[in-house]
Amino acid sequence: MDKIFLAARSDGLGSRLVAILNAFYIASRFGNKENVRFSWVNKETFCQDDGFNKNFRGLNTKIIGMSVEEEDRIFSRNFIEKYHIVESEINTRDFFYCKKKVNTLEEFLNIFRQDVTSVCRTDIGFLPQYLKDVELNDYRGICKQAWENIEFSDNLKKIIKDAQQKSQKLGDYVCIHVRSGDVIYDYLDIRKYHKSHVYHAVNAALALELIYKELGKNKIVIIGDDIDTTEKLVELVNHPEVYHINTQRSVDHFSNLELFMFDIIFMSNSKKLYGTYSAMIKIARMISETEFFSSYYQFKSGEYYEILKKNYNYLFPYISSSQNAFILFHLFLTGMELNEDVEILCSYLDKALEYDFE
Repeated sequence: MDKIFLAARSDGLGSRLVAILNAFYIASRFGNKENVRFSWVNKETFCQDDGFNKNFRGLNTKIIGMSVEEEDRIFSRNFIEKYHIVESEINTRDFFYCKKKVNTLEEFLNIFRQDVTSVCRTDIGFLPQYLKDVELNDYRGICKQAWENIEFSDNLKKIIKDAQQKSQKLGDYVCIHVRSGDVIYDYLDIRKYHKSHVYHAVNAALALELIYKELGKNKIVIIGDDIDTTEKLVELVNHPEVYHINTQRSVDHFSNLELFMFDIIFMSNSKKLYGTYSAMIKIARMISETEFFSSYYQFKSGEYYEILKKNYNYLFPYISSSQNAFILFHLFLTGMELNEDVEILCSYLDKALEYDFE
């Protein structure tokens, strides 16, 4: 069996596509970009009536939920026949596990070349951050070419074309991605894992300040899965050059999958992109030259703490209980970092529990 690079994620669509792009990049560095395969797990959970459902739109708040669908809804038949593989049919002894800590891709690939195994799984890291010899522009160039070579389904091709045309028509703009969803709301348990995901989402107080930061300098497009909160932010700012992404596509007439693809293309065409390290942001960065700014690294801790207090007091009547609780948790974490008085820190947690007991 030829050595292959296998993208075999079983979680969200964004992570699956990042793994596929990484597979194409690593295979290209290995010497044969065709040595790529992907598997596709269609979990029953994506069809259940809960937060994992591909049609989920929130409970008491409008949320764009999971976007995973069957592979033939995402890729063309030709692409599937060429690259798809059933992971369960691979002998487990063929999987490669690197037992040595490496900090360059070339060292990793040399170990794989000499190993008796033939299947190397790819993951969802943004490789220039972890491997010294992965140059950013080269990485993005190869990933962009790989993205353009992926044969998507006819429906997604239409969505991509629509997003390309509308983003070009808007001209230069900045995107602010406000990731919320399962990190903030109570339909899944991810948010209960303390700090493991707390910087994966963007709290509304920070999102508002990022809008103010760019206001008057650029057109601003707000994108996020919490429709109610992001629309409210745009409404409160009330500026002719601050747009909600819903002005460009219909959240009511698009499926979660279609919204996912449209938003990625729109973000990838922005001149500046604010966000976290969510999979959607990674894809937008991998396939374009957009300049990325990590939302949580725009302000020093003391300044951020004051921003949270100021914007929480302004926003709390307008946003959901879960969003308010999330801001208060960030106040607690930042205050603790700044050695805030214990009674004040406890007051943040007490108030957060009033909003969201879990």
